[in-house]
Amino acid sequence: MRSANVHLVGASKSDVAAELSKIAQKGMGEHWYHPDRQHTRLTIRFHPGAHPPQPLTTDDEFVGTLGTPPDLTLYCDTGSRLNPDEAGKGIETRELQDVVQMLLGRFRGVARDDLTNHLWTLDEIRSGKAVKGAPFGDHEAWRRANAKTTPRT
Repeated sequence: MRSANVHLVGASKSDVAAELSKIAQKGMGEHWYHPDRQHTRLTIRFHPGAHPPQPLTTDDEFVGTLGTPPDLTLYCDTGSRLNPDEAGKGIETRELQDVVQMLLGRFRGVARDDLTNHLWTLDEIRSGKAVKGAPFGDHEAWRRANAKTTPRT
């Protein structure tokens, strides 16, 4: 699964929901479809929900980065919903990065993709910083950087 968790401090659910509703179609409960329900490329929901943050994060990690544990966590899932013409063009990486940057630009927080244990700041995502060989949420770059090669015999 291609996903990220966005951990926010000092943000209310209603403020975050209002921002999400500007870029995504609201579904049932606390669930949004980006860009809309018919062309879903990214689903977003508040945690706790069906998917706990992976890998699990301790409050100590947040205190070291944010000074406090988060007030809210959002789960963002790309779920590989690209059509064949878009596959391999980095579209889902850009869309995930754009949504996370919008959230971190509006609210104080950090994000964690499902590739590393790193808590990403907005500046790190914007700059294209690489951790374990890849920028935030870039599965293809991570695969290339972390490919295990076996010598030919």
